[in-house]
Amino acid sequence: EMLHHVWSGRNISYADESGRPLADGEAPLREVLETGRPGARTLKVRHADGRWIDVEVQTVPLVDDAGKVRGAAEIFRDSGRHNRA
Repeated sequence: EMLHHVWSGRNISYADESGRPLADGEAPLREVLETGRPGARTLKVRHADGRWIDVEVQTVPLVDDAGKVRGAAEIFRDSGRHNRA
């Protein structure tokens, strides 16, 4: 649902593993854009239907030929999918 949309904390709601909502500055995408280093975290993400899903989030900086960060890619993996029968 995020394809072709500009990211904002209003588009994706994150919470830490205990359920505490993350501020925009704590979002994985923001951290990678600021540091230029890839990251991986386990978080909760609010699904479009309102429920919270446990996910593993990998965030990778996208850099140009000069090494300047131009964006980032996020990969979400439903960490609860292994528990389904």
